[in-house]
Amino acid sequence: MTKTKILIAITKSVWGGAQRYVFDLALNLPRERFEIVVLTGGEGQLTQRLQEAGIRTLALPLIQEGSDFSKVVFSPHNFILPFRLLAIFLKERPQIFHFSSSKMIGLGGLAAFLYKLGTRNFLSLGNTRDFQPRTIATIHGWPFKEGRSWPAKAVIFFLNWLSMLFQNKIILIGRADLESAKKFLPSKKLCFIPNGAKPPQFLEREAARKFFEEKIGRQLKPSDLVIGTIAELTPNK
Repeated sequence: MTKTKILIAITKSVWGGAQRYVFDLALNLPRERFEIVVLTGGEGQLTQRLQEAGIRTLALPLIQEGSDFSKVVFSPHNFILPFRLLAIFLKERPQIFHFSSSKMIGLGGLAAFLYKLGTRNFLSLGNTRDFQPRTIATIHGWPFKEGRSWPAKAVIFFLNWLSMLFQNKIILIGRADLESAKKFLPSKKLCFIPNGAKPPQFLEREAARKFFEEKIGRQLKPSDLVIGTIAELTPNK
């Protein structure tokens, strides 16, 4: 049986929530049905973990430029990146694109649109009726809801709306984001799929204390209270 090739793309290669989503997706799709390739904007913990798990990765460092609004939106690299991405897509020739970050959804979606035009009109890829690439975007929180100035939010909202035009399906993992999407996107494109999680393996009290002592580099008193959060510590958090 011929495998369907999926190219999963995300901007950052750090180990945050969206990256864990990509990691779990890549590992849990049936290997006998799908060929998985993950494209990231650089090489970090995500790419290391994927490679250790036997998943092929590609890196495009140019797309990973931090979280500064002006750099992300107005970078001159944004004029080059769709064509760099298109070159990768033409080489890999996936049947499904899955984008998991705002910048990759926008620039990757544009590149995938150009790729679709090419496969439909110019490139010889067998029977074009059977070869219909699909684009999917997963929303890990709408960036126009973050604490920014109103002009910045307006620009981001427009770019989000524009980038969604290139997607066949849009996956929402949270109810609030789904309700927001219904106000400016066609319902037929939207798909609500909450994140799944394996049951956690808890440590016994003493083992947990030793674990945290190693992490923080000092001993904890029995009266000490440790408070933590499971999230990437970014400004919007």
